[in-house]
Amino acid sequence: MSRARDVVGRNLRRAIREGRLEDAASLLERLRREAPLEVQTRGLELEYLLAAGRLDEARALADQLILDFPASARIFFLAGRTAYARREYGKALERFEEAGRLAPHWRVRYWTGKTLTQLGRLDEAEPVLLGLVEEHPFVAPALAWLYERRGAVEEAIAVLRPYLNDHPGDRFAAAQLERLEARALGPERLSEEVETLLELGEEIPPPLLAGHVEALLQAGRGPEVRELMASVRGGLEPRVALQIAWICHRNGMPDLACSLFLEQLPSRPGDVKLQAALEKDARLAGRMDRLLDVYRELAPQNPRLWGRIRRLTSRLE
Repeated sequence: MSRARDVVGRNLRRAIREGRLEDAASLLERLRREAPLEVQTRGLELEYLLAAGRLDEARALADQLILDFPASARIFFLAGRTAYARREYGKALERFEEAGRLAPHWRVRYWTGKTLTQLGRLDEAEPVLLGLVEEHPFVAPALAWLYERRGAVEEAIAVLRPYLNDHPGDRFAAAQLERLEARALGPERLSEEVETLLELGEEIPPPLLAGHVEALLQAGRGPEVRELMASVRGGLEPRVALQIAWICHRNGMPDLACSLFLEQLPSRPGDVKLQAALEKDARLAGRMDRLLDVYRELAPQNPRLWGRIRRLTSRLE
């Protein structure tokens, strides 16, 4: 790369990192004009597509770039990030491992550990993340998620608290800690906290609300969940509504899960895992017609939904 293109490339990476996608698109177009086939340009194009959430385009480009640049560790790393974003964790792991073989780097190990966690291979993921967290503290939330998946709530909390003392601005980790501390209360204490807040007319913190819903459902107290959700439904943040939708899905309340999933679908039209759960809940709740109506509304902007519409319609005939 020439010195001028190198400067453009650095500015493009910074724009992507800071979420300035319009600036990034302009800089990327300049690189394309000057060096359309260089590996740096093509890799930055893939980075941009990932940052923009254009995952179908990113997948197609990643597959092509692996063929075009089989010796580039960065291309394999970005291709792994693409597969991870699409929840294709087996493919992501293969690509991260190849990136590490071509050019070992701590960031590749970090994503390898995250991917192993998502695959449920926790005993393999733990030493990878533990080996990084002291030198790279931002690994802490990933390690805490591993412990949470293992059911080791106290260990997860012990990882997050010191991290948040030093990084209080990490909102994701703060929400993660709130959720874990709610779980650590136990069902009875959790219910007492929520009921007290309801009596006082206070807002229920999202982690307490989600944990309380799960505790009620696991105790077979479905009517109380319906009553609770009717009282708070309008004020739910999308993140919390989605979390509760998954709780209802896993705990045998398909009608409420279906309603909550449908509300979130327009902002997550490419979420295949959500669609599969939604279709199951719609079938169990007798709401398939409503689901198909929503799919048809979204399909002009999300053509992949036409295939799901055809498949579901054929099952109804």
